[in-house]
Amino acid sequence: MEDIFENTAIPPERLALENLEVFPFDLLYNIIKDYKISICFDMGHWGLNGFMPEEFFERFDAEKIREIHIQGMTEERQGLRTFIRREHQSLDKGILNAGYFFNYLLNINFKGSLIIENRSKAELIESLEFLKRNYFL
Repeated sequence: MEDIFENTAIPPERLALENLEVFPFDLLYNIIKDYKISICFDMGHWGLNGFMPEEFFERFDAEKIREIHIQGMTEERQGLRTFIRREHQSLDKGILNAGYFFNYLLNINFKGSLIIENRSKAELIESLEFLKRNYFL
């Protein structure tokens, strides 16, 4: 990180680390604090680990979150103990309760960017309709 800041004119807060489902964000959070960089929160990656989106804001510094990747996530059972979670679904689908999360963002006065992550044009249209129907657009 020092090399980036020493050799470029990029202000630290313009860089963001994204949470990933395969790496504990607690370990990255020290880098964010030490270098004063921002957070890109991916609600699907967080949800793959069984957490609800607002828990991320309560656990880490919400002021450092500059961008959120938003999506729905479905869960299906396969066998006795296996659950398959699918991210990048339309916002009106699944277990992440997007409507509640958007109200949460409004209540905390979130000012960052929201990036809709869907895998198809049809899912993107469903997501936009969900946002309009619930008065978020």
